[in-house]
Amino acid sequence: MIEQAFTTSLFRIEGYAHHVAETRQYAERLIQQAVKHGDRHSQTMQNADYWLNEKDLVHKLFKVFVPRYEKSQGPYTQLHMFTPELPGPERKVCVLEMKGHPYPSLLPAQRNFSKSLSNVLLEVARKEYYKKKAQTILEQTKTTTKETA
Repeated sequence: MIEQAFTTSLFRIEGYAHHVAETRQYAERLIQQAVKHGDRHSQTMQNADYWLNEKDLVHKLFKVFVPRYEKSQGPYTQLHMFTPELPGPERKVCVLEMKGHPYPSLLPAQRNFSKSLSNVLLEVARKEYYKKKAQTILEQTKTTTKETA
């Protein structure tokens, strides 16, 4: 069973989209049961024993992943899809990885451009524009109140 072999890896899995998407469901469910019930629940232990071929990963599941994810809600994995290389088969290559893993990220970190010169100048210009606009509105309201009085 391909999903069983993929689930054994548990940190980063590379493969085709249909296999990785199927594996993600099983990995999410396995971690969810481990977080919810712990290692004393017989059904959870049976599922972990079935899905994890390497038995030292059962220990890792309960001693590493459960403490890491016990306070988090939602998915425990990230799925990255990459475009297929052309020429070649039209298969989408995916990478499934655990959140909070020790490896470097596949996607580059977003850079912060808020302190760049152009953005600082634009921010100052924006503030001056709205300040002038507020002053003209204030002056217009003063003139209309003087005319009505």
